[in-house]
Amino acid sequence: MILFSVTYLHAQYCNVVITASDATTGVTDISFEQINRTSSADEGYVDRTATDTAVVARGGYYRFTLGPIPGPETVRVWFDWNQDGDFDDADEKIFDEELPGSDQIDRDILIPTTAQLGATRLRIRSDDFGFWNSCDTTTLGEAEDFTIMIVDQDMTYRSSDVRQKVCQIGPGATGCFTTVPASNTEVISIEIDMEYLLNPSVAQTFSFDMTGTTTNLANITRANLWYTDVDTFGITILAGTFLNPNGAFSITTSQVLQTGLNYFWLTFDITDDAVSGDIFDAACNTIQIDGITFTPANTSQPSTCRIIDVSETYGPTGNVVPNYSFEEYDCCPPGINTNTLHTPYPWTDPLGTSDHYHSCNNGLSGTVGVPDNQQGNQLAMHGDGYCGIILYHQFQAREYLITPLEQPLEAGRNYCVSLYYSKANKSQYSIDRIGAFFSSFDTDTNLVNVLPYTPQIETTPGVILSDTSNWTQLSGTYTAVGGERYITIGNFYDNANTTFVQDNPGATYNWAYYYFDNVTVVPEPIISFAQRDTSVCLNDSITIGEEIEDVASYLWSTGDTTPFITVSPDDTTTYYLEINNICSSDTDSINVFVRQLPSLITEPLIDTAICLGDSLQIQAISPSASSFIWKSDNSLSNLFINNPIAKPLETTMYYISIIDSSTNCNNADSLSVETITVSVDLGVDTITCERIPLILDAGGDFDSYLWSTNEITSFITVTDSGTYSIYVLKSGCEGSDTVNISISCPSIFVPNVIKLSGTNNLFRIRGERIEDVRVRIFDRWGKMIFEATDINDTWDGMINGKPANQETYVYIVDATLEGIGFFQQRGNLTLIK
Repeated sequence: MILFSVTYLHAQYCNVVITASDATTGVTDISFEQINRTSSADEGYVDRTATDTAVVARGGYYRFTLGPIPGPETVRVWFDWNQDGDFDDADEKIFDEELPGSDQIDRDILIPTTAQLGATRLRIRSDDFGFWNSCDTTTLGEAEDFTIMIVDQDMTYRSSDVRQKVCQIGPGATGCFTTVPASNTEVISIEIDMEYLLNPSVAQTFSFDMTGTTTNLANITRANLWYTDVDTFGITILAGTFLNPNGAFSITTSQVLQTGLNYFWLTFDITDDAVSGDIFDAACNTIQIDGITFTPANTSQPSTCRIIDVSETYGPTGNVVPNYSFEEYDCCPPGINTNTLHTPYPWTDPLGTSDHYHSCNNGLSGTVGVPDNQQGNQLAMHGDGYCGIILYHQFQAREYLITPLEQPLEAGRNYCVSLYYSKANKSQYSIDRIGAFFSSFDTDTNLVNVLPYTPQIETTPGVILSDTSNWTQLSGTYTAVGGERYITIGNFYDNANTTFVQDNPGATYNWAYYYFDNVTVVPEPIISFAQRDTSVCLNDSITIGEEIEDVASYLWSTGDTTPFITVSPDDTTTYYLEINNICSSDTDSINVFVRQLPSLITEPLIDTAICLGDSLQIQAISPSASSFIWKSDNSLSNLFINNPIAKPLETTMYYISIIDSSTNCNNADSLSVETITVSVDLGVDTITCERIPLILDAGGDFDSYLWSTNEITSFITVTDSGTYSIYVLKSGCEGSDTVNISISCPSIFVPNVIKLSGTNNLFRIRGERIEDVRVRIFDRWGKMIFEATDINDTWDGMINGKPANQETYVYIVDATLEGIGFFQQRGNLTLIK
């Protein structure tokens, strides 16, 4: 256990008044444990009790350093060891000297063993004039106060005497726990004594180290820190966790501490592939409370003992017997017990002379190994350990094996009890009496002879138990009275009522000695689905079943082998569940009734289409629905009626859910409303010359056309100025467009003949108010042979540096005219050589 003692400051101290200060009267560069204060000429008095704290232990020496001081001055240092609010006691002034300038003070200070535990005060003064007391007023000087936390030298660590619950691995095992462990499963217990707690204190950080005798860190998935206000591990508060601890790690918490004793416990979650013999060691190095770090004097773990010994077990699910096959131990059993059965915790016996055997001792003492030991030779029933006791002796001597159960037995509950025994082959006698006794009290009463109890589970009287080669099972069913917390194993009959035979007279020992292994007490499984019949809507699914305590296997009529199954029946169905453990089985059933869905008349919910900007009413009719809920964008007038108005801006899917309040079932449907957008484009307003006809084309993707000229074709030819409109229909939706056409020939001159050998040998255009222009000339094959975007550009009749052929060419002039707009002119150009 780690013991911390914390005492908080409760005395009132006098103030120091210093009327002036200068650079030559400084309390400078103070070093004392956690206090490392660099200061000089702080102008009088400085109270640093809230920010600077040192932790020291009674009986220890600690180096105190001050300076170098800035100039000649008198220096005094006090510790209020008894915390009475003054520094007047004989041993509280530890330094009192007049020093020249630039001196440094170094002293080893012994903390008195009589010092009061908890927070006290350190006061330092430096003065220019005389030897001043701790509270005197002075003119020139400086003073500083600090907090010193005094703790007990006995703040040491030792391993817990109980260990974490082992993992169960192998057939039928439940693996390792990941929730709150059972009672008495701590790895480390930590005690904190808040003796003088005046204000709420908080434990903040616990630092641990696992680098001792730990053998397989990879098997630890989480470290858990628990808090209790009592010294037993029972109902706890989870104070903090740390995932995958590896070596040194810290757990942070914000656990408020109570006045007096507080307890913390460290446990581990371990993977179910941990192997027998794995050891998980841990030590608590420091703990931080209210920002102050406490360090125990000794954090080493005894190398011969194990914190956690993982046992490879295949025990039945629900077994309430701890360490049931005697695999776990505090320390490897050193030899035959003479005073206490301490190694297979938590097993005990009244005399303390029962024996623990384990293969870890093989090759050591030679008395308690497996299979060879002082009483004979026998392999373990399972694993590496077992126990042995004397069941008969001529002087009525008896030994017993006793352990507390992991939880009390339930009244009226049947428990399957099983244990294995084998007679030791160095024993002269065999007997007929072996039994198991359940009690609400501990039978460990230090009795020398027969325990005065009647076992509820026992062997058949008169049948001698003499097999030394094999393990024999004793089993039976016990109906609990309620509250039984202990099981005791042994012979509960005196010699007069015990049948004994000396069937091996040449053996070493003149008693009847038996080995024991694999002690199990498992509740018989109970399943009850009474009043659990349920119902589900058609096409829905439901999860049925329960996870039943102490069940090894599940088998549903569906073939599933899990505690819960998810079903979706088409009609009312009965589902059967059979559960089993090593004792017995049980069967029960659940009826799942199927509720019908509300009917939906789906004809109105067919997909449809509307023109953009139009609206329509959509409607769902259900004679059994009690409510309607639509889901869509914001284009519905109401989401909670059966016939809202829809006005979608684009093609939209509308979903509806209808609910029948009498069955609490719902049905659903949907429809798509396509939004038809009709767009027609006749182009920009245009100016053209009257001798060049203009074609207006509305496109060919519509059902019908109607021009303002009453023509019904997809295009028309325009020869007159005017405004032209088109109306088109597609899927019943209308589209339109309008364009202005101006037939006008501006004053643009374009030659129609050029003669290469004459004076009119260049092609150029002339005109008024021309802002932009593009001129193109094509040969009779449609190939462009000239292009210009400047009105001053000319064509000289050459193509690629050679005279063009004498023939007729086509020109196109595109121009933008000021005040008129776009203009296009086409014509022929004849080339003469």
